[in-house]
Amino acid sequence: MRWRWMVALGRQMGLATPQLREAALAGLLLDIGKARLPSELLTRPARLQGDELALMRRHAEIGHALLSRLDGVPRSVLDAVRHHHERLDGSGYPDRLRAEAIPAFARMAAVCDAYDAVTSRRPYRAPWDPGLAMRHLAQSPREFDAVIVQHFVKAVGIYPTGTLLRLKSERLAVVIGRGGSLLTPRVRVFYSVDERHAIEPFDLDLSDPRCEDAVAGIEPPEAWRFPGLEQLWLRG
Repeated sequence: MRWRWMVALGRQMGLATPQLREAALAGLLLDIGKARLPSELLTRPARLQGDELALMRRHAEIGHALLSRLDGVPRSVLDAVRHHHERLDGSGYPDRLRAEAIPAFARMAAVCDAYDAVTSRRPYRAPWDPGLAMRHLAQSPREFDAVIVQHFVKAVGIYPTGTLLRLKSERLAVVIGRGGSLLTPRVRVFYSVDERHAIEPFDLDLSDPRCEDAVAGIEPPEAWRFPGLEQLWLRG
């Protein structure tokens, strides 16, 4: 998905078509260096520590080295591959770059990669709710470029597809797409909180002037443990 996030972000930022192609390529190749790491390291069902974590972090340098040997790889792509784990406050890796020293494409990739990482399932943890992931990015200005995060929010939405919402009608719904504004997505309603049971799913555009419902807040999926929640929004 990262290449899609990169393209969506690039479009929102007004990048020209050649740059959008580079953004897509960067998204596809960000973790190419992991192909040279031991497979058991990538599938370990626990957080990595010590030497293993240090080795995993080398994937950025390894990927950059691999691509640098090839002709025609754009500089922007090389920058993104090497520096997508850098952070504005210098806490990232591999070069501990700060602020504007981090290339623009790498700052874009940092946002897209972080969002994709926390919303994806890992062997050691469940995925974050997309809305909570977006909030994390917005609340981390020391790490992520605030202007790029704002563009990302506009491109993806405050409530990205898959976000579990509580509506003011005391029903639960999952976001299935963008609505008329960032605050009014299209949702699929499927559960009554008051009655504590599932209801026949139906779609609702919260931006429709005739709609009498609205978002009350974001709900953490782990608190509800609905089976097959992803299937509700994957059906489109």
